[in-house]
Amino acid sequence: MNRRGFLLLEFLLFCPILLLSLAVFTFSLRSSKSLIISSEKKLHTLYTLRSEMESLRRIDFYRLPAQDGRSFAGTSGRISVLLLSPELVEVRATLAGKSFCTLRSSPL
Repeated sequence: MNRRGFLLLEFLLFCPILLLSLAVFTFSLRSSKSLIISSEKKLHTLYTLRSEMESLRRIDFYRLPAQDGRSFAGTSGRISVLLLSPELVEVRATLAGKSFCTLRSSPL
């Protein structure tokens, strides 16, 4: 018998496989999109923090304590300066739960 085309049974078996494949593909796309958006936000936060730490690095050592409590990136970022000893300070920049911290010593 010469059969051309598809049988109804073959079509009914193919449809769920196709729908399952489309569902997995759609889920993967949505997941990837949310991951990309999250990564972009984290990168923006880290670049902002890095930029702020670079600007703090250019400030004279003896003027650093005056930076304590200063905000940046609108009002969402905060600078904290902790005097550990007369020759050593801890400088921390915090933004969106992320922070960079560095120790600076006085020039000799």
